[in-house]
Amino acid sequence: MYKASNYSHTGFKVNQSTQGQTLEEKIDRITTNNEPIKDGAPLIFTEKSEGVKAGYNIRTDRFEIAVDAMDKMLKSSIAKSEHKATMKIVSDEIGGTESTQGTGTDK
Repeated sequence: MYKASNYSHTGFKVNQSTQGQTLEEKIDRITTNNEPIKDGAPLIFTEKSEGVKAGYNIRTDRFEIAVDAMDKMLKSSIAKSEHKATMKIVSDEIGGTESTQGTGTDK
């Protein structure tokens, strides 16, 4: 009754995964060859007097950190735009003429 769909073949290969190394094999290889442990998570340690870093504290509101970072970026971009918009009048001592510099519109 229904027309069968014709699917075209693509160049995608499905399941090209490789078998990984078991934990026992990895430990055996490291201990027999005296290899240093290269992979793993970085140590997150701070002195007790320093307290917990905000980036690693699970109780930190990360949204506040992001808002603070965005405020810093906004202030720096405003400062850059104000610096471009300021005009400095420089007098030419020889000719006695004045010119403007730093307007950002000179071409």
